[in-house]
Amino acid sequence: INAEYMGPWPDHEGACDLLQKKLVETKSNTEKYRELVRALKLRWHPDKFQQVFGSRVAEEERDRIMRRVTETFNHLRDFIEA
Repeated sequence: INAEYMGPWPDHEGACDLLQKKLVETKSNTEKYRELVRALKLRWHPDKFQQVFGSRVAEEERDRIMRRVTETFNHLRDFIEA
């Protein structure tokens, strides 16, 4: 996913809405939609996020950021499965 959608972690209001909007925009192009879904799942899966960005997160921010990552992933998954 391109960095224009958000930084390495979702720390602002509307992050989930932004992801959802991008998914809706690409839904008509099946291949592009599948690629985007796969990229977003990899990007926001809590375990994968921890592997890639965990060492960059300040200890005092870790719980808050991981809660937000998990919330974003769950919202994304619910939207895709709907």
